[in-house]
Amino acid sequence: MNAKKDEGLISIGVAGRLVAVCLLSAWLVAGCGGGSGNGTVPVPPSGPQLITGQALMGPMNDATVEILSPDGSALATAQSRNGQFELSADISAHPYIEVRSRGGFFMDEATGSRVDVPSDEGLHAYIAAPDFGAHVRQIVLTPETTIVAGMVRRSMQAGNSLQASMAQAAEIMQQQFIADSWPAGTTEAMDVMTQFGMPLTPASMQDSLTWQRARTFSLYTQAIGLGPASMFQLMDALALDMHDGVLDGHAAADPIEFPKASGGVFYMATANHALRFAQARAGMMQDDLGNVFNGDASVDLRHHLELMSLDLAPFDLLHQQHRDGISTTAENLAANNLPAFQHLPVLSDEDGDSQDQQGHYTLRALPDVDVTIQAPGASWTTPMYRYNGMQLPPLIRAKRGDEMFLTLVNELADMTTIHWHGFKVPGPEDGGPTEPVSPNATRTYHFTLDQPAASLWFHPHPHGQTAEQVYRGLAGVLILTDDIEEQLRQSNRVPAVEHDIPILVQDRLFDAEISGERLLTYSDDHMSGFGMMGGTTLVNGVVLPRLGVETRQYTLRLYNASNSRTYDFALSDGRAFFIVGSDGGWLPQPVQADHVVLGAGERAAIVVDFAADQPGDRVMLVSRPFMAGPAMGMSQFNSLEQQAGMGGMGGMGDGHHAGAGAGEPGFPGEGTDIMRFDIDVAATDVVQLYDRLPDNAQILTRLSEQDATAMRSFVMTWSHTPGRFLINGKQYAENRVDELVEAGATEIWEITNISPLPHPFHAHAIQWQVLDRNNSQPTGAELGWKDTVLVNPGETVRIIGRFEPVNVGRYVYHCHILEHEDAGMMGVFEVSP
Repeated sequence: MNAKKDEGLISIGVAGRLVAVCLLSAWLVAGCGGGSGNGTVPVPPSGPQLITGQALMGPMNDATVEILSPDGSALATAQSRNGQFELSADISAHPYIEVRSRGGFFMDEATGSRVDVPSDEGLHAYIAAPDFGAHVRQIVLTPETTIVAGMVRRSMQAGNSLQASMAQAAEIMQQQFIADSWPAGTTEAMDVMTQFGMPLTPASMQDSLTWQRARTFSLYTQAIGLGPASMFQLMDALALDMHDGVLDGHAAADPIEFPKASGGVFYMATANHALRFAQARAGMMQDDLGNVFNGDASVDLRHHLELMSLDLAPFDLLHQQHRDGISTTAENLAANNLPAFQHLPVLSDEDGDSQDQQGHYTLRALPDVDVTIQAPGASWTTPMYRYNGMQLPPLIRAKRGDEMFLTLVNELADMTTIHWHGFKVPGPEDGGPTEPVSPNATRTYHFTLDQPAASLWFHPHPHGQTAEQVYRGLAGVLILTDDIEEQLRQSNRVPAVEHDIPILVQDRLFDAEISGERLLTYSDDHMSGFGMMGGTTLVNGVVLPRLGVETRQYTLRLYNASNSRTYDFALSDGRAFFIVGSDGGWLPQPVQADHVVLGAGERAAIVVDFAADQPGDRVMLVSRPFMAGPAMGMSQFNSLEQQAGMGGMGGMGDGHHAGAGAGEPGFPGEGTDIMRFDIDVAATDVVQLYDRLPDNAQILTRLSEQDATAMRSFVMTWSHTPGRFLINGKQYAENRVDELVEAGATEIWEITNISPLPHPFHAHAIQWQVLDRNNSQPTGAELGWKDTVLVNPGETVRIIGRFEPVNVGRYVYHCHILEHEDAGMMGVFEVSP
């Protein structure tokens, strides 16, 4: 590599590349678990040594692999085959050796294309000769060894010792490039990250981690806008960049650039390298384990994943359920003991005047309300929290322009609030964690509903207690209508109100029945994993209800009001339906689909047509099994490991019969029956579903990137410490404002998830439009306005929204897995007038 300085710019050329040197000394290997531990220095082995290793970019094939002495003399040469190489050399007379590859080819992970490596480019590693045989059994050449090589070489050229150079390179590489990425499911695997691809034994965890991270480098290269032919230049640039201790696109104060193989110039400072590398790792693990779930994983891939301490059993069981279908569905379709569906009770306007465009409601938060849970062939009583002592969550109906007066009376022993989820309201009226209501206190929320018709809802939001209060039963629905929706109904372009059904879906865990009572089980331990998941699904407070329907179209407003569970809603016979609404209201056009995925807090309205059915037919609304994230196989999430035993994946589906499965937790991604539709009556349907909203519908407004006045980035991470979920490296602090926004501004927020768990991202008091998801255009419900968006591991989702003049004050953004939110995965933004 030639590096020349010209007018404050560091330019990296291709020709005449200097050898990158990675010196792995005895102290480093010992620090990662090798060595005698008594401080003695190993003696270099005498006589010829058999040196084996791997050259990993894809792997590397037909590369020339050389062992060189410190003066550059060749000690041995061989060719790599499928990434493997074997050489014999006497290294006893040398303090260290260089192992380097030149030329060859590899199959690029990101593009699937063959990449021919120029004869002057390749991977590098240097090792202290005494280490070989004493601590190191195999040499591995990877992009990371090559990057570290450049830092060590420059440090030694500056007069530093080998030990000091290695210590510095290890610290910089860990902190600047790979600290936020996660490789597998054990603490030991985390520690191995500092070894830079030098496994102690073949076919070890370290070996598989090195293999996985070498593949990741390809995806990272693509993510920052480079092709595979530029990888080696990128390695050189990273080494130069980090030599000063900071990965910032500069060598000291000078920007770094190099010519791209595809043409043009790449400027290092234009990319967030550590973030994109971590994202590539998360995305690769998501894809690899997705292949296990799909049944497409090769034997070799499964072997590597298992060596990385990932438990593949949950993914195999989900694959089996996905292939064979939910085991309970046929039985539940035939069952004659399903309880009746319960419509949510509508609260009455307390002033008695339905024409005054005002709504007056009182919501008393009460503990220990004896709620009767109806289940197939069974029922029991469970003490729950409820508003107004009601058996079911309440429903409020309102129209755009209504002035609302909603009084909370807190009769709980703890502070609470009511957060108006999806509402555009002033900060003090939002009901977030900064405005708690003390026990025995009263608070009236006052605001005007000035937004399009939508499926909104409300729930408590006191910090540290949101999850448990929602879990124990505090939540409600507000359906907002407007002139556009009424116009559609009057013209028979959407189903009538009586055929528009709110469906509130929640999962719960019940103890065994004692004298007709079953208590709810809740544990904060679930904050360190996927969140609290139950083995029993409640639909409007009922287990597996049946709803009698006519042979006509129905609008089903699906609310995922669970604490943490994601659902993949579909119909048991695979029929298509139309998605007509999202969090923020009607879609511009109906979108045909056969399933819709909703993370916690998300909503969707779908129109299902039963016109072709006959009286006596039945169809089940189900949640299909799906891959719920790599953390399913990671041992850090002990609660998941416990759930995957006798009561979890092994008993999948058993908790959805007649309220059975007492004490059995649920498992993320498991399929389950939700509710049944019984076609009872033949009818004539006059509805012709709209093909486009009226032109005067405000909700048709589309925002573009050109409208944005600012762009903000939010990175959702897991800190390798149980219970620590972070946004932009921080946990929630009530008195800290993380983002300052001006009222009226249109902003793009970029949400990236580099953790092994999916996270639904929710920002208060604003509706967004999805610009793209990993550079792909939105589909389905994401074509509409959203206040909550599910971000899977390795994904970046860009959303754009306008902070209306009403949005003034402090609000929060957070993960809507409520246990994560309570654990601090939340930040504060303030909108100034």
